[in-house]
Amino acid sequence: MTITVLGPGPGAVAETPDIQQSAPTQGTNEQVAEYCLRPVADLLPAGSQWSWQFDKDAPPSTWSAQGFDDSAWSVGPAPLGFVAKGIATDVSAKTTRPGPRVAYFRSKFEAPKLPQGASIVVNTVADDGLILYVNGQEIGRSNVISGPDSHDLFASSSFFGPVTYTIPASLLRVGTNDISASVHLNFRATRAISFDARVQILTPDFSTPPQSEACPIAATELLAAGSTWSWQFKTSAPGGNWAGVGFDDSAWSTGPAPLGFAAKGVVSNIAPKGVRPGPRVAYFRSDFTAPALSGTESVVVNTVADDGVVMYVNGVEVGRSNVIAGPDSNMLFASTSYKGPVSFDIPVALIHEGQNTISASVHLNYRATRAVAFDAEIEMLTPAAAPPAAPTSPTPESVAPSPEASASTEPPTTAPATTTQINETPTSSAATALTSESPLSEAVPQTGAQTTGAQTTGAQTTGAQTTGAQPPVSAVPAAPAASATSPETIQVSGASSAAPSTTISLVPATSSTLGAPPPADPAVLANWGAPVFRDEFNATTVDSTKWRVRDKTRLAYDQAIISASQVKVANGNLSIATQWLANPVLGTERPRYFNTGYIDTIGLFSQRYGRWEMRAKLPLVTGASRGIWPAFWLRDSRGLGEIDIMEAIGAPHDQMGSQPEGTFSSTVHQSTNHEAGTVRVSTLNKKLPTVIGGYHTWALEWDPAGMRFYYDGALVWAPTTKDNPWFNTAFTDAGVNIRIDTQVGFWWMGYADPLHKEWTTDASYDIDYVRVWKYNP
Repeated sequence: MTITVLGPGPGAVAETPDIQQSAPTQGTNEQVAEYCLRPVADLLPAGSQWSWQFDKDAPPSTWSAQGFDDSAWSVGPAPLGFVAKGIATDVSAKTTRPGPRVAYFRSKFEAPKLPQGASIVVNTVADDGLILYVNGQEIGRSNVISGPDSHDLFASSSFFGPVTYTIPASLLRVGTNDISASVHLNFRATRAISFDARVQILTPDFSTPPQSEACPIAATELLAAGSTWSWQFKTSAPGGNWAGVGFDDSAWSTGPAPLGFAAKGVVSNIAPKGVRPGPRVAYFRSDFTAPALSGTESVVVNTVADDGVVMYVNGVEVGRSNVIAGPDSNMLFASTSYKGPVSFDIPVALIHEGQNTISASVHLNYRATRAVAFDAEIEMLTPAAAPPAAPTSPTPESVAPSPEASASTEPPTTAPATTTQINETPTSSAATALTSESPLSEAVPQTGAQTTGAQTTGAQTTGAQTTGAQPPVSAVPAAPAASATSPETIQVSGASSAAPSTTISLVPATSSTLGAPPPADPAVLANWGAPVFRDEFNATTVDSTKWRVRDKTRLAYDQAIISASQVKVANGNLSIATQWLANPVLGTERPRYFNTGYIDTIGLFSQRYGRWEMRAKLPLVTGASRGIWPAFWLRDSRGLGEIDIMEAIGAPHDQMGSQPEGTFSSTVHQSTNHEAGTVRVSTLNKKLPTVIGGYHTWALEWDPAGMRFYYDGALVWAPTTKDNPWFNTAFTDAGVNIRIDTQVGFWWMGYADPLHKEWTTDASYDIDYVRVWKYNP
């Protein structure tokens, strides 16, 4: 999906808006920039709780309206239905004959004020037909004929597959929104019915240059992580074409993923009891439903398989990892121990409209392996349609970005195009039920020093409305509000209620928003102003008025000595070098094999609330940075609160299954000491571009309503104070100081090995700048 951001143009005429738009302006050239939309948060995750009714009597005509009283309805988690695989809540009408034709579902989600160019989409799975509503208004239907929704209305045909809808901005409310669905059966005696939906917010990806061609939108899940699989783990091979369509696996065991034993996060234990020697290969089968594909889609399967995997779709191998080439055999060991998650492209030609079979053989590295784990998810990426035609009177000209702008990896800091005054930003829901140490997890709350178990049940960020005045999202600096009568609206036209490939166009700003030419200094941001703390590292030594450089010290839990000699300023960078010591330091808590550096602003600068930003190249080398642990973080100057804006760990490490190489995490700690009863919330950014190689930008915006974390200008996480009220007590008025360091080794990720120095390469953490802006209510 792309967005088209339109600047002021000569005589540009806006189409009739869905919600209030600003007036057109005269006298300047219109500019067009297109960016891909990327998902940043679940407002309603798959598997959420829904109220439901499946009865011979129709509900009141207002059943889909906002505020409808559904307290007498049944409640349960999705997927809801009967007979279909993976159902969590059985809605079958056991005593009703003839059975009802339509099932009704209701839930709620919290919507923030949308940033510039953002969109909210609903990914649905509904067997057989669906009509979907938001706040009482239909936003789309699939496999149901046009006309009034009726309790007697059958679906047009059998289930066609997942469908994605874009919610028109005019229907959304800041705060609580109602989402409702009527699911229509194809015939009364249908053997299966199922329903689930996921609401996501998509925002422009400003980390890449503007695109003139179509971009993929958020993936539609064809098979979710944690789905139910049939499995066999025996010393004998399964008979027949075990991976093929129609194979009878009714004698196999079944259970939800992750499946395995000993590995963290496993839900279904498949350990063979009393079998010696143990089997070498575990076999898994499941089904997924696909819509008719046009050939322009791409379909991928993301897998976590410890130790090796051979993956099949409809009986045809689509890829293998850590297993040698040749025939698949139940006697075949994996080549090595587990190397981490792998994704395989599924050729579209292999996928049938309707039901498909996915199968996997998971191979152990040796019979006595201490752990086995398997999970997989299938996603379909659909390319966006071409942008809509420009206004016809007059036709605006497209202005290509300059070569300098196209080459930049940072978001623009000035924008001739219209932006919207934004006082609130998206907040994030926990995206999955797996823990941060479990396969395919992304954003989860954590309790105490670490998260345990297969599911989390504590407080989670929920995407609730933020309150109070806030600075705007600064990925593209916002202009003043275009309309004094409607400062909270965004200007959106052309939002489709049925197609996920919508282009969102922001209309021109009024001349009053243009003002003087933008400042030349890239650190001066609209609505933030100039930084109150800033170091561009253009000198030849560390500025001692801004930074403390630690020397001749160490941290209790890692493998390094901290030395001031490892910190240098040159060529516009501050560099922290991490190197093997020629003579290890022994006799401390553990042997010290490395020399590294650590800088902070303790006693020199701290503040509560504001914006912190760093641009840096991390000291990570692909496959050769075991133990290397760079961080950019904040610590309360008087209390125990800690904010880790960025932590990355080098590979190979001991948690590759949960934190793949090239990813980073952000965490907010109630206490840096992790005492019993204290909590932390964290996100692992697994689907973003790799942090390895090149310079990247990390930023935090923090105000009384919550925190917003950015990577290369794109919002990636937004925990709120409403969901985490301890934000108010963990951090004091003394403010937070800045800390930047590289540690080496820790029990959780593993330690560098002096017998394998090739696993850990000397490296430099190169910091281009650090800037901090003050929060102004």
